[in-house]
Amino acid sequence: MAYEQAYNNETRDLVQLARKNKLIKPQFRDDVIGKVWDALQKRKSVLLVGVPGVGKSAIVHGLAHQLAQQKKMGLRELATQTVMRDTKYLGEWQTKAGVIFGSAKKEKSILYVLDIWNITSVGVSSSDPSNLFDFILQDLQSKRLVLLAEASPDVVDEMRKHPLLLNQFEEIQVEPLQAEQIRQLAQQAFDGSRFDIEAAACQRLLDLCDRFLPASQGPGPVLNFAHQVMDYCEQKADIGEHESISPQFVEKVFTIYTGLPAFVISRDETKSIREIRDWFRERVIGQDGAIEAVVETIALFKAGLQDPSRPLGAFLFVGPTGVGKTELAKALAVFLFGSASRLLRFDMSEFKDYYAFQMMLGDPGNPNKQARLLDPVRSQPFQVILFDEIEKGHPNAWDILLQLLDEGQVSPPKGPKVNFRNTIVIVTSNVGARDAQRPPMGFTQNGQGGSNISIESLETEFRPELLNRFQHIVSFHPLAPEQVKSIARKELRQILTREGITSRNLIVEVEDDVLQHVVDTGYDQRYGARALKRQIQQQVILPFATYLMEHAVEPGALLKMSLLHGRPRIQVKQTSQSVEFRQQNEPVTSGKGKRYRLADLKQGAQDMAAQLQRLREQVGEEHLIARLDELDQARQRADFWSDPVAAHRVILETDDIGGQLDRLAGLANRVADMRALLETDPGREVLVRSAEACERLQEQLATAQLEMVGLGSDQRWDALLELRPVGQSSPLQQTLFELYQGWAKQRRYEVKVLAEPMTESEPALLWVKGPYAYGYLCGEQGLHRFRDGEQHSVVRVSVAALNQEAGEERFMNHRALKQVGCYGGRIRSRLEVQDCRGLVLQNEDSLAENRETALAVASSWRLGAVAQDELVRRYDADPFLVRDYLTRSTVGKKDVLKPKRFHLLLERRIRERGALH
Repeated sequence: MAYEQAYNNETRDLVQLARKNKLIKPQFRDDVIGKVWDALQKRKSVLLVGVPGVGKSAIVHGLAHQLAQQKKMGLRELATQTVMRDTKYLGEWQTKAGVIFGSAKKEKSILYVLDIWNITSVGVSSSDPSNLFDFILQDLQSKRLVLLAEASPDVVDEMRKHPLLLNQFEEIQVEPLQAEQIRQLAQQAFDGSRFDIEAAACQRLLDLCDRFLPASQGPGPVLNFAHQVMDYCEQKADIGEHESISPQFVEKVFTIYTGLPAFVISRDETKSIREIRDWFRERVIGQDGAIEAVVETIALFKAGLQDPSRPLGAFLFVGPTGVGKTELAKALAVFLFGSASRLLRFDMSEFKDYYAFQMMLGDPGNPNKQARLLDPVRSQPFQVILFDEIEKGHPNAWDILLQLLDEGQVSPPKGPKVNFRNTIVIVTSNVGARDAQRPPMGFTQNGQGGSNISIESLETEFRPELLNRFQHIVSFHPLAPEQVKSIARKELRQILTREGITSRNLIVEVEDDVLQHVVDTGYDQRYGARALKRQIQQQVILPFATYLMEHAVEPGALLKMSLLHGRPRIQVKQTSQSVEFRQQNEPVTSGKGKRYRLADLKQGAQDMAAQLQRLREQVGEEHLIARLDELDQARQRADFWSDPVAAHRVILETDDIGGQLDRLAGLANRVADMRALLETDPGREVLVRSAEACERLQEQLATAQLEMVGLGSDQRWDALLELRPVGQSSPLQQTLFELYQGWAKQRRYEVKVLAEPMTESEPALLWVKGPYAYGYLCGEQGLHRFRDGEQHSVVRVSVAALNQEAGEERFMNHRALKQVGCYGGRIRSRLEVQDCRGLVLQNEDSLAENRETALAVASSWRLGAVAQDELVRRYDADPFLVRDYLTRSTVGKKDVLKPKRFHLLLERRIRERGALH
């Protein structure tokens, strides 16, 4: 594999970033930057030494700004682990490292190594002990290669185990800034933003960091928290909430980001000892002595009087299994840190062998492997850490615990120490559990129930130096029968908050005799409350689950469990709420005779919303909106009316698209209104109207789907419809004449009779005006056959779309009349249009009116009317029968020629045409 680009890919050019002002210039650090610059000019590698947060990285960024001005050398940032990235085979990482460090030497760039402590382990394998430090040692000694690094004092102590490594660096100490300097930096951070901070709020920010983040000195944690405050202000401003940055606001943000409750952070928040004690007693039953020890620790933490060099609390919980040790740890995590997820639990039976320390602290041979103890605390320092059944762990795990409890920090194999001074450490053990069930002897812990565990029994298992590290050794005693029953009630309350009960809005009542039966048959002191939970699950919850699986229970109903002959019995009792629900959810009947429940209508409204979304996509709503914008822009041009014909087309297209978009918007509003109405749980009267409205809306959606997708915009035109007898006269002509008129009127189309025959051989001509009239009727063109016994006749239907511009026409045989047509209509004039497929207008209009009408329709008729000989439909008089050839349907009921049924036939023909195409 080639690594020509490894230098650019694996390092970051800090000088270039400084030129682009992407690195912040530090303040109050000119003297340290000067020392670093002097050493680097002499080709000496530099190690910045200072506690976390003191500003070592900021000094490096300040150096980058200085180099950007002087242009004498470069500064590149490198993490040692990136040298190993994407390397697989022996010798491959050396090739990549040669490119990276060779390029740095060639450019005379300083390499800023982020994790210098790893340099002696990177590259080491079971078959090759050489490492990255060995690879670059000669270049460092000859000063061809210059490094810049940073480390905390404890990391430097680790590095002293490799004197040759530390000898390559000139150590420069970075001292913490003065309190006033840190305050100025915090104030300047806000001055550079759009948010103002009160002086008292700035001081409160400093105080919070000083108290709760004492492990990090210098401006680092203060500036990080300042940016968190500004970020929160930005979030509030984005939603229109503008808050001033007061001390209370700073405390609120600190609460959000740390998880600590306001009670701990704020000096104004207070709680009585009794209130705290009662809070824990609700969650942990029968262990008052343990609760007293926990409350004592909380009081010290609240007052800020705990030992700042050790964890907030260190407890050894001893006692039999299942009596509340883990439950108290969870409750403490919730109370002090806001969530049960802040409990970091270790089952020490998983750490039995010698390599337990690697699982907890990390494997020096595999830096990418998670350190199960250190990594979570690095990312979230405010936690309760529970070492469960410590006696099952390997002794080297105990050694880790010794360091943790004594110093409040733990040293990993590589890297800086991890701070545990914001944690509460709880160790549990079952050692001496049998002693707890005997009368008191040895020491006792103050509190109800006392501790009956002897010091001797603990010292036989644990070293005295470990026992001496605990602030409290607390005994958990076996539970009394009434306490067990209280725990059962508490567990039941928690279980009944599960989704299966709450989502059904059920009321559940379990009588005391049921719980007593569970305690009597299911509790065993050897296994404690854990076994009780299993019995509650088996004897109480499972019967409820079975009943709910087998029966439909109305929301609001009362499920009551009692004991009958030693077995649980479930009864359902109706409440006013469940009765109301039943009444509200009785199916309602619509005008069409269909029955609907509220859930059916809600699902129907949801389905209609999905159907409307598909319709919008099929129609291409976004494309239509874009096209409408184009047309609007065209209409705004000064020369728009220079071509009247083109302008007219633009106006027609604008109206067409506007109509489609308005139709979609109207449907969307009606669907949204329907869904909103149904979510209010309407009464029965409203529900009936809603059912009918849903049916109408469904029909409207189906019609829109048929017209806008099935027919399309090219079939939105008015229709010209001619009925012409073929050969001989046919009574079918009048039937169709009346059928099409009745259908059009039922669809609320306007119908104009252009020609009513005065003899049995003349054609009839209709103008049907309305959207998609042509789309519905164009499938009617062709032959319609009538049969009455031995008599047969045919009517040819021709259909044209009225989609052409009016033009000049010549008329012939035009005259005024005073006649009556075959179907009873008045005939006042007649005119023929020359060379227009026999177009004749013969109706009640005057001659002048018919001339105007002829000019409007002649071009469309001339181009669109085509005689077709395809058989459309057959009509039998006796017995009555209508046979439609496209749909292959035969109907013997006369209402097929009624407007509503005929429209269904037209819709079916449209769908059939679409399927064929």
